[in-house]
Amino acid sequence: MIFQEKCFLKNKNDVFSNFKKWKALIENQTNKKIKRFRTENGLEFCEGKFNEFCENEGIVRHRTVRKTPQQNGVAERMNRILLERARCMLSTANLSNDFWAKAINMACYLVNHSPSTAIECKMSVEVWSGTPADYSDLEYLVVLHMLILVMESLSEGHKSVYFLDMRRG
Repeated sequence: MIFQEKCFLKNKNDVFSNFKKWKALIENQTNKKIKRFRTENGLEFCEGKFNEFCENEGIVRHRTVRKTPQQNGVAERMNRILLERARCMLSTANLSNDFWAKAINMACYLVNHSPSTAIECKMSVEVWSGTPADYSDLEYLVVLHMLILVMESLSEGHKSVYFLDMRRG
């Protein structure tokens, strides 16, 4: 089981700058260096700056053939798991796809906080951080649906507003 982190990008051009931020964050949190980085051979990962950066940082690149998800089975399977869980949450809560990113983040959180037999029934977040797991966060997952009355020129309109929150205890 892999510890999951998701970053939502508006453009593929944002990959390099976000990778640098992610690399700094991961290395600061773990006091370990990234040694290998596996990607598909997509253009966003093959630009000159990205390759030069990895070379300078001593990161060995592993590239799979473009558009062959079977070569990256673990990551592709995890993406499918997250998508399936997000779709189920949206469907169950009767929420639109406008909340897709929130649902993916929640699915990612739940995967990271679920025991896995691949790592001796520990949670990914526990193995990643090196600290014992804390399940108390899970009781604070809240989905609130509030109906707000809006006054518009002497008539009442009804507008549904959704508040999605994941509070830490």
